[in-house]
Amino acid sequence: MKINKQLKQFFSGLLIVLILQTVFVSPKTSLAAINQAIPETSAQSAMVIDATNGQILFEQNSEEAVEVASISKLLTIYIVLQAVEKGEIDLDYQVPISDYAYAVSQDYDVSNVPLRQDELYTVEELIESVMISLSNGSTIALAELVSGSESDFVKQMNTYLENWGIMNASIINATGLNGAYDPTDAETIDKGPQNMLSAEAVAIISYHLLKDHPEILKHTQINRKLFKYGTSDEFEMTNYNLMLPGRTFEFEGVDGLLTGYSAKDGGSFVSTIIRNDMRIISIVLGAQGTESRYHETKKLFDYVFSAYMTEEIIKQGDEATQVSQIKVSNGKISPAPMRYGENLNLVVPVIDTAPRLEYEFIPNDQINQIGELTAPLEAGTVIGYVSINITDQAIRYLRTSAAYDTGGVPVEIAETIEVAPWYSQTWQIITESVGNGWDSTRRFFTDIFN
Repeated sequence: MKINKQLKQFFSGLLIVLILQTVFVSPKTSLAAINQAIPETSAQSAMVIDATNGQILFEQNSEEAVEVASISKLLTIYIVLQAVEKGEIDLDYQVPISDYAYAVSQDYDVSNVPLRQDELYTVEELIESVMISLSNGSTIALAELVSGSESDFVKQMNTYLENWGIMNASIINATGLNGAYDPTDAETIDKGPQNMLSAEAVAIISYHLLKDHPEILKHTQINRKLFKYGTSDEFEMTNYNLMLPGRTFEFEGVDGLLTGYSAKDGGSFVSTIIRNDMRIISIVLGAQGTESRYHETKKLFDYVFSAYMTEEIIKQGDEATQVSQIKVSNGKISPAPMRYGENLNLVVPVIDTAPRLEYEFIPNDQINQIGELTAPLEAGTVIGYVSINITDQAIRYLRTSAAYDTGGVPVEIAETIEVAPWYSQTWQIITESVGNGWDSTRRFFTDIFN
């Protein structure tokens, strides 16, 4: 009986140890488990990013450039919307159709809506036809509107890529059609070079498109719509994105973006989805077959949403307490009151609910070489950025420009600082000199007696 009692105590103790080991798994062990769960994709180049701050959540051969076909249109539409934002054109502007844009629009061996030369189309109509049905004629009409010719528009495309630090790209047209394509010769449809981009490059383009022009989603989430509804030119546009609600590969939360297909490199898909207050962008380039791109995308969605969650780190307007005090040498207020200029949510592993953070302040030109500000300073003036990382976890961000990535939160002056009167500045100099003198004296005697 005594032995049985001892055995019961032994197994009870062992059970408690096992339970404790299960409950209190170390963060490093959990991170290792997440790393082991990272999937492999059959796509030639792939990446998943957080759409809010450009944080990289998955990548595989992300710098390998492949033929992307209609995925190129994401950059085309971004440049068109930038022209709208700058006031160079507006969404209601009536666009004439050139001979070339008309000829392309009449070729139904490539994606199109029918355009006429005796009809004008609004910029918004053409954008919608591109984002829903990948219309190539509409794409050319928009490029010609913005730059005068498609060749000049391509120069703009390459300039944007260069400014964003994208070097391993080849852009030859606005549509993604093959370089030798001739709308009057069906045999040229797959001849000549094609636009080539990497998953990283497409991620940067898509990041900017959604960040600067989120209204594009009102078009990309439409399954079907009639072009020129109610007219004799009425034409049904069908979205190629089969992950939208009600489609073959429906996936809850998907509301964009664009597909592409190359005879040489296969199917590509840039998709975006929002779940649990987290919007991500997935890029799958060069998947074999048109269906494979959806299977590979689902694989990446499942991984990211099971492994990560968003955590609010900084709220816009909060006091920037993580930044050391900064003196305003001639200001009525010193040190400068500082606040954060944007919200920041980090994507963190689901097991790490209280991440330890590291803050690094990166000053801009408002702060001089001795680390001081100069009045006057308006409220809202950005004086630098705070870069935030999670301890023991490398966080990588997209390169959105040659100079700075998206991982920084702007630090602003919280209230207007005026120039102090001359006598206040004089008194400040005197008190600082006296203070520095006493400090030097103290150090002198400390050194003697030590």
